[in-house]
Amino acid sequence: MPIIHLIIKHKNSILFDENIPIDENVTIKDFFATFAIDTLEPEFWNVNFKAYLGKMKFGNKEKMGKRYKVYEASKIYGIFVEIKIIDLNGNPNKKWPLGNAFDLLMNSSTTLYLPEFNPIPRNALDQLKIDITNLIKNNGRGWFEKDVTENIGKKFVIDLANAIWYVDIRGFNQKYKVPILFENFFDRANPSNYKNTRPKFDFDNLQVLNRKLMNYLELSWMKSQRFHWLIESLIKYASDLLKYADYLLSQWIRISENRKSLTPIVDELLAGSIEIIQPNL
Repeated sequence: MPIIHLIIKHKNSILFDENIPIDENVTIKDFFATFAIDTLEPEFWNVNFKAYLGKMKFGNKEKMGKRYKVYEASKIYGIFVEIKIIDLNGNPNKKWPLGNAFDLLMNSSTTLYLPEFNPIPRNALDQLKIDITNLIKNNGRGWFEKDVTENIGKKFVIDLANAIWYVDIRGFNQKYKVPILFENFFDRANPSNYKNTRPKFDFDNLQVLNRKLMNYLELSWMKSQRFHWLIESLIKYASDLLKYADYLLSQWIRISENRKSLTPIVDELLAGSIEIIQPNL
């Protein structure tokens, strides 16, 4: 994958300054929305920002629109991508037409949005994302702001779908019972139907999934009354992922120790052989 050097600044602080891989087709807006959720603190997830690209880490950089694709822009302007966070709560100086102010206020306080996915799923994982979205819809819930819905809301549905998709329900259920709310979403994966199989089922991947789901619990919309129906099941599933990660790690250590105990001190095949000859009388 292509590599860029990403620098994220807020006021006088540098929040991130490292080389990272990027998808060739992702826009600056979608890239930052995804990166922020995976890496930064929740207060920096839904923020207004400006993006600049240049050929050197220090010096002048070109301001870029958020709809530009990161990789294509980096080929022209340079691989050093600098994102400056302007305001944590959106832009307070943004002015709306005075005549529509009341309508905008009423709409923003009453309209709930849901993430949009392709209505014709390509595979069972795409269908799972649609089903999770319908679960939120059937509980009469969603997000108030369209931008929040298409960025953080959509990312939440994708992360939850991936966390469910990844788990082998047969092995998991031997140790932990999945929440009833999610039961119908499991055991849909058929790796033989896909070019890319599931990631290796191990301690590290389970930890990553746990961390992603737990991060959402810190967001204000998740703590609101609208999502109270989801919180308990989400906490249980995320916690069980971490417990299962610890269980797999302990099993791996145990198996390794058992294998070592079965290894002979001297390998008979490498040690050769001894022929005993009768004495000459």
